[in-house]
Amino acid sequence: MGDDGIGKNGKRHMKGTRQGIIVILGLFTYWAWVYLSFNTTSSMNWSASTNPTLLWVHLASMILGVLTYLLMIGFSRRTSLLLASRRLFVGAGFLMALGTAFYALPVFSELSLLQVVGGALTGIVSPWIVIYWGTLCSKLEPHRIVLYTALSFLAANIVYIGVSFLPGLVDECLLVILPIGSVLLFPRSMKIEFGSGMFINGGSSRPYRIFPVSNLPWNIGIGLFVVMTVYGGVRVFLGMLNTQGGADWWATTLAICAVTLVFVLWGLFFQGKDASLGTVYKVALPLLATTLLLIVIFGQEFASYLSLLATACNVTIEILTWMLLADLARTTKTPVFLVFAVGRMAVQGGMAAGQLLGWFFLPYMAAFAIVSIFALMLVMGFMFKDEDTLMVFEAPTRHELESISVGSGESVEEHLRAIANHQGLSPRETEIFIYWATGHGSRYIQDKLVISSATVKTHVRHIYEKCDVHSRAEIISLLEETSGSRIG
Repeated sequence: MGDDGIGKNGKRHMKGTRQGIIVILGLFTYWAWVYLSFNTTSSMNWSASTNPTLLWVHLASMILGVLTYLLMIGFSRRTSLLLASRRLFVGAGFLMALGTAFYALPVFSELSLLQVVGGALTGIVSPWIVIYWGTLCSKLEPHRIVLYTALSFLAANIVYIGVSFLPGLVDECLLVILPIGSVLLFPRSMKIEFGSGMFINGGSSRPYRIFPVSNLPWNIGIGLFVVMTVYGGVRVFLGMLNTQGGADWWATTLAICAVTLVFVLWGLFFQGKDASLGTVYKVALPLLATTLLLIVIFGQEFASYLSLLATACNVTIEILTWMLLADLARTTKTPVFLVFAVGRMAVQGGMAAGQLLGWFFLPYMAAFAIVSIFALMLVMGFMFKDEDTLMVFEAPTRHELESISVGSGESVEEHLRAIANHQGLSPRETEIFIYWATGHGSRYIQDKLVISSATVKTHVRHIYEKCDVHSRAEIISLLEETSGSRIG
């Protein structure tokens, strides 16, 4: 029996490790593609650009991506059927590679229109890649979402640094291959349900939708749009002011490495603790506002240092956003692809709007800064609320529950209710505590008690505070300490 248990645990551990490596590699291919395609000076401003066409390539990719996400939201039922086809997913990867080839390979360098078409094509098909890998991420435990996202960003940045030492053609061919690798890495055995058959809250009156548009996480989407609009403008201003391209490149890559390493360490030590991503957003946003203010005050004098700060803010926001969307998809009843559609549409739309506004407001940086800082203050106050951005640790597994026993003549529910009463939990908190402690996750609790994800998270936070626990391990330890005995 003991050997069998060890064997099962070993197999479970190996399966989890293999899945983790696949997720990291899959996300890495996407983010490496983003870095190598659009993280250059040429993709954000005119005067420093050696290839002005790349400006339009970048914009075409973002704008067509936004339109694609809009169509996915507006016609969610049809989208769910299309997403269910693995052949379309693989085809999207190869079309993304084709579009990348149009603007990346030297053979097409004189065909400006074809390069822009290539950018537009990547904007149309890249949402398939984002949604598939986002769906896989949403199936992970919270601490794995943090760790795997951070490691994928770190790996992408290492490749971004490494290709600078490769011959030009090798660099360009690698960029074209990355989207193909992204679809081929996705596990064939993974069954993904995109909600093609469901109708929610009277959705049957609108046969082209499976979920009410009004119930989507628009507050998060609006917040992300505003933040990325400000960053898009900052990126343009810094690109125009900073004339030391080489120094800026090294500073940028080192800043990205430093930020991603911090998140990797957080993921390694997270291990089931609850954490509010909104708190980290509220640290990054004042830094972004400070960067914008310093641009207006000092201009070109400290452009290189300000580029460092702006890049650190952007990478922090990108990593946080992916983790937030994966956690929202994990804990809410909203279809996963719609959560990512709203989030990524906001990010790409904000970046496109920011770059356009940045070019327009170049002579009026002070006016842009005033409006942007005011907008960021509103976002910090109203958009990233703790109940929406709290990552709660997952319910106990079946194996962990087996180690918890109750006193003789006492049912599991009676034992848990006694613990809740002893800790001073309210009736509603007691209900949620009992469901959680018996292995039920956030979605189950929402359905059973007919409450929102935000309400569940608020109650869970209160349970943490009253039980004086700060991690999943601590609350399981509390259950184990009281197992086999009566409370009272």
